[in-house]
Amino acid sequence: MLGIIINGVVDFVRHKRGRDGIKELEKAVDMELQFMDLKNYSEEEFLKVAVEAMRITGYDDIVKFQKALAPTICKTLLSRYPDIPKKYEDFYSFMMNLPSLHRFMPTMQAGEKKIAVISHNGKNLVIEYNSPNKLDHLLIQFVEEAAKYYGEKINIKEISMMSEGAEKTAIDIQIL
Repeated sequence: MLGIIINGVVDFVRHKRGRDGIKELEKAVDMELQFMDLKNYSEEEFLKVAVEAMRITGYDDIVKFQKALAPTICKTLLSRYPDIPKKYEDFYSFMMNLPSLHRFMPTMQAGEKKIAVISHNGKNLVIEYNSPNKLDHLLIQFVEEAAKYYGEKINIKEISMMSEGAEKTAIDIQIL
């Protein structure tokens, strides 16, 4: 898992519980909470931090946690890399380039392809997502946050969800 995502989880705890929450998280995971944004960390490290972050922030539902977490991850990403979304003139072009942005990150150097645009027509995109952590609700909420950033109204239809047993998550994004 990319460090920027784990840093977003840490920022979420900081936002919800302040410095005391960070101290509790640090103690619970028994590691320093300083992750290099573009370094790939093990799934175990990510899960250790995420599970404790859920507990510390009072979430017992993984879907609600992912939905609550996405705005903070988006904010963390934009504050550290504000030029990324500025390269794309609108939400559609940003979403069309999301797979290449994701592959640019170190997690993708091994050839993994976790996000793909499988169809598009200018106002509609279908995206597939495949990840061992099954963070499909985080992806959906991230897409909604990106639409807000670009001032777009969208409608997302879930076609298939890994969190519900599907092999891959597929979502249909309609720009209104």
